[in-house]
Amino acid sequence: MLQTKSVVPDDVLRYAVAHGMIDLSYVQEQIEMNKRKELLEKHPHKIWEGKDGKWYTYIHYESGERALKKRGTKDEIETLVIQYYQEQEQHPCFREVYAKWILEKEEFGEVGENTITRYDNDFERFFPKIEPFCKIRLCDMTDSELERFIKKTIKEKGLTYKSYAMLRLIINGVFKFAKREGYTNYSISTFFKDLSLPSNIFKKRVKNPEMEVFNEVESRKVIEYCLDNPTLENLGIAVNFYSGLRVGELSALKHSDINIGNYINVHRTEIVYKDKSLGKRVTVVKEYPKTDAGDRKVIIPDEAWNIMRMIISRNPTGEYLFMRNGKRITERMFNYYLKAACKKVGIAPRSTHKVRKTYGSKLLQNNVDSAIVLKQIGHKNISTTHGYYHYDITTDGTRKKLINGAIVY
Repeated sequence: MLQTKSVVPDDVLRYAVAHGMIDLSYVQEQIEMNKRKELLEKHPHKIWEGKDGKWYTYIHYESGERALKKRGTKDEIETLVIQYYQEQEQHPCFREVYAKWILEKEEFGEVGENTITRYDNDFERFFPKIEPFCKIRLCDMTDSELERFIKKTIKEKGLTYKSYAMLRLIINGVFKFAKREGYTNYSISTFFKDLSLPSNIFKKRVKNPEMEVFNEVESRKVIEYCLDNPTLENLGIAVNFYSGLRVGELSALKHSDINIGNYINVHRTEIVYKDKSLGKRVTVVKEYPKTDAGDRKVIIPDEAWNIMRMIISRNPTGEYLFMRNGKRITERMFNYYLKAACKKVGIAPRSTHKVRKTYGSKLLQNNVDSAIVLKQIGHKNISTTHGYYHYDITTDGTRKKLINGAIVY
C-alpha cells in the first residue's frame, strides 16, 4: 500500500486539545526541556563541580572578558548559562542579526548566490569581529554611535561614495529586519533621512578616461591580433567588440543562441559565488541574464558574422559555443587572453568590461537611437548607459579634424 505523509489539520489539533487527548502543559514542558538542552550544547565551556561542592563555568562576554561563574547547584549554574544565551537571543548584536537577515534572503531566494557572496565579502570588510560597533546590542543603539561608526569606516576604509552605498545597504537591511523581528524599535529610515555626510569625506578616485575604453586605433589593433591568432578565446574577444555582451553572457552562449546573419539571443550568464557547503568559490551558468533587461536579442554587424562562423566551425558540437577540451571557457579566461592581446600589440591591458564600454560609446557616438542602445546593451535606463558607458573613443587626430570642422567663424 502506498504510504503518504499525513498533515494534521488545525481543527483536529483543537479537538484533541479540547477533549484532553493532548496535554498542552506536557508539550510545553518538552519544548522548554529541548530548548534548554540546545542552549547548554551551545555553551563552549565545561561545567564542573569544584572541591568545595560548588558548580563552576566560564561566560564569555561581548567585551572579550571571560568571567568565572559559581553557583551552589548544577541546576543553578545551568540556569545561569541558559539565561545568558536567552538574553543574547532576545537582544542580538549587529553580526548576529546580519546572519539571520542573510539566511532569510537565501531561504526565499531574494538574491542570487553571487550577490550573497558579495554581501558576505563586504560584511567582513566593514564589520570584522574585532570591531567594537558589532558588539553593541541593536536595542541599545544610538544615533551617535551609528553615525560615528559610519564616518570612521568611510575614513579608515577609504570608501568612495559608490562603495559607501554597500555599507549603507547592509546597515539599512539589518536594522529593518531587526525592527520587524522585534529586536529593536530603532528607526533606520529616520536615521538615514537625517544623516548628512559632506562630499569631501569620501575618497575621490580619478579615472583616466583613456583607460576606460579602447580608442578606435586600439580596438582595430586588438581585433586584428585576435584574428591573426584565432584561438577560440581570441575569436570570442573579437566578436565581443561587435556585440558588447557582458563577458558572463559571452561565456554562457550556446549554439542554439546564434541566429546566423541576424542576432545573438542572450538569456543566461555565468556567475561566481562561494559555496558555503563546499567552502570554496564555484563558477556556474544560470539560465537567466544579469538583469531583466539583459534577456535580449543583440544585432551584430555583417562583418562580424565571419568571425562567428569561425567560432562555430572550431567547436561545432559542444554544449557551449566556447569550449576547450570539453570545458567551458570562463570569464576569467577571456580576461586573461584579452590582457595578453593588449600586451602583444603594445597597449595598456584592460578588462573585457572595457570592451563593453567601448561598444556602448561607439553606439552613442554614432547617434544610434537610445531605445536601440538599451536593447543592445541590456540596460533598463539610458542614463546608466550615458553615465557609465559614454566615452570619447576617437584619437587625437580624429578629434582635431572634428574640431577644425566645427569651430569655423
